[in-house]
This record gives sequence, structure tokens and C-alpha cells, in this order.
Amino acid sequence: MNTRTGTSRNRRRYGKAAVVGAAVTAALMTGTIEASAAPDADADADAQWCQSFVPYADLHDCDLTGMDLTEANLTEANLRGAILTRANLSGAHLSGADLSRASLTGATLPEANLTYAYLTGAYLSGAVLSGATLTGAHLNNANLTGAHLNGADLTDAQLPGAELAGADLSGADLERAEFARADLSGAALYEANVHGTGFADANLRGAQTAGWKINFFTVLRGATWTNGRVCLFPSQGGCTLLPR
Repeated sequence: MNTRTGTSRNRRRYGKAAVVGAAVTAALMTGTIEASAAPDADADADAQWCQSFVPYADLHDCDLTGMDLTEANLTEANLRGAILTRANLSGAHLSGADLSRASLTGATLPEANLTYAYLTGAYLSGAVLSGATLTGAHLNNANLTGAHLNGADLTDAQLPGAELAGADLSGADLERAEFARADLSGAALYEANVHGTGFADANLRGAQTAGWKINFFTVLRGATWTNGRVCLFPSQGGCTLLPR
């Protein structure tokens, strides 16, 4: 029933669990209840712990699969390692929240506010983030394969080493975002703003770049270009390919 590790469960045995556990122990000693009827203190504490959807809430490792959290205010909440697979977070307020290593596979987050959120190592494959605000967000090594980021604001976002194969970033604002070593193969980048964006050593093979807004500060050195060839140094403001 509970997919968390033993270490994670042990952390949750304090706080509310300690109070519930003490009450059960006292009742057993006095014979007020039978041992077989004693409630599961750990499960009860977990249930309460994982239902606090307020700013600064501690929801780390909670299983929130498929939950409807539309427009929930989870500003600076601790959601490290939480399971939010297929959860509805449309318009949710998650600025400054810690979602490191969280599972958001197939989650819907259109128009959500993830300003300066921490999503390092998070799983967002197939997630819908259309029109979301991810200004300054940390998405290092995150898995965004096939994610929908069309029209999203990723200004100053950090995505080095991220997996974005087949992702839709059309019309997104990627100004000064960092995609070093990221996999953007087959990604849709048309009409995206890439002023000052860093693509050093990134994989852009098969990416759709028609109409993207590029300037001299866009870095493409060492990147694998759409045709599979490597961009030479310095390759700023465009991809300079080695002559055939």
C-alpha cells in the first residue's frame, strides 16, 4: 500500500504518529481496546500528513497520484520525492516549491506558477506545462521527454542535462535559459525566443527551429545541429558548421 522506503516511513513516525502511538499504547495497557482493534498509527499519521495543501506544507514522499490540486497554493512547499503522476495542478501556485526527484509523469500543470521552483531530477515525461511560468526554475537533469511546454516562460531557467526529446517548446520564452548537454532531439522550438540561450553541447538533431528568435548571445558551440552535424566554436548567434 505504501511505496515509500523504510527510511522515509521512519521519518514520518514522529510528530502526529508519536501522539497517536502513545494513545494506542496507553489504551492497550489499560485494556480499553484489544490489540487487534488498535489503529495503524503510522498509516493515520501519513494520511493526515499528506493532506495539508497550504503554503510551506511538508509533503515530501507523499503519494498524490491523480489528485485534483487545481489552483492549489503550495508556495515553497516541500514535495521532494512526491508522487504526482497524472495529478491535476492546473493554475497551481508552486513558486519556490521543492519538487526535486518528484514524479509528475502525465501531470497537467497548464498556467501553473513554478517560478524558482526546484525540479532537479524530476520526472515530467508527457506532462502538460502549456503557458506555465518557470522563470528561474531549476530543472537540472529533469526528464521532460514529450512534455508540452508550448507558450511557457522559462526565462533564466536551468536545464543542463535535461531530457527534452520530442518536447513541444513552440512559442516558449527561453531567454537566457541554460540547456547545456540537454537532449532536445526532435523537439519543437519554432517561434521560441532563444535570445542569450545556452545550447552548448546540446543535442538538437531533428529539432524544429523555424522562426525561432535568435541573437548573437545565443550559444551553440559543440551542439549537435538539426542535421546531425556538430556546431564549431564559438557558434554564437547561429550554428557554424565545419565545411564539407
